[in-house]
Amino acid sequence: EAGTPIKYRKLFLPSLSMVTLAALCPPGTEPAITDDCVEEVDYDEKTDLVCLTAMTCQAPRAYQIAAEFRKRGTKTVMGGIHASMCTEEALRHVDAVVEGEAEDLWEQVVADARSGNLKRLYKAPARSDLSKPAIPRFDLLDYNNYVVPPFAKTPLIPVQTTRGCPNGCNFCAVTAFLGRKMRAKPVENVIREIEAAHPSRVFFTDDNIAGDPVHARELFKALKPLKLRWTCQMSTQIGRDPELIELAADSGCHETFIGIESINGNALASANKGFNKPDGYAALMTRLKKVGILAQISLVYGFDNDTKESLKRTIETILSWDVNYMYLFMLTPFPGTDLYATAAAEKRLC
Repeated sequence: EAGTPIKYRKLFLPSLSMVTLAALCPPGTEPAITDDCVEEVDYDEKTDLVCLTAMTCQAPRAYQIAAEFRKRGTKTVMGGIHASMCTEEALRHVDAVVEGEAEDLWEQVVADARSGNLKRLYKAPARSDLSKPAIPRFDLLDYNNYVVPPFAKTPLIPVQTTRGCPNGCNFCAVTAFLGRKMRAKPVENVIREIEAAHPSRVFFTDDNIAGDPVHARELFKALKPLKLRWTCQMSTQIGRDPELIELAADSGCHETFIGIESINGNALASANKGFNKPDGYAALMTRLKKVGILAQISLVYGFDNDTKESLKRTIETILSWDVNYMYLFMLTPFPGTDLYATAAAEKRLC
């Protein structure tokens, strides 16, 4: 039936957004979390404010949930990347929108909701200061809804140490939302978050954990005494720093996701990702495997000069490398990206 959500049995890992927001709630509030991907939403639950976050692909479902709560007179507020990039659209479906990062706004949002003076729009005046400590409320989640790896006691727990990315890939919304200047949490705060969650394994959600090499070195050295197995996302640029690769492995990194996107230099240049050097991909995968880090790589297909034949050649090439998984994504102009602006200007959006 159209509009009926399809639920997962279990998710690979929890979302970090809501457990972080719960940690920012002021004293006297009682936050609760429903993960709509695996749980049923109780629309008749007595609550004062419903908070939603969504990526672009999830926005229609978020609007559907908001509509049901608004029918019952419950106030709704939405944040996250889609609401921030498409604010006017989101405001047609919810009572309030938080545009940008929520850390410096959230206490005011809650206070306004309590007093019955919820504003329509809350816009972050600046990028959030990541030095402020906040321990995500993983205790509010039911771990039975998430995959627990073999011999582990917890799901893969997400932890964020930096925001932003120095690169400007035209299809990526990270820089539009979080900026190109990298901001880092104090490493001691990261360690406190990990110790509070007691995770069996950690996934660092940073879009490019080695984007700030100085911070990465400090982090990797601090992780080593924890004897923790962890995964992350890296840029191919880490191939220029063999010592950093070895430090990552020595501190417990056993797997990483890398966006190679294409082996076609012209396609990479068109995406403003010319820093990726296809001639060095195979050597990078071999170097990672040598120190015990399994590589998961992503490909983006749909650049103007991509063809069926070029995709076939790409897959054949990648199969000759030391990689663990390969993910194939269609080039998509997400709101807020340079690719979206270009496609709109060229009237290429449906």
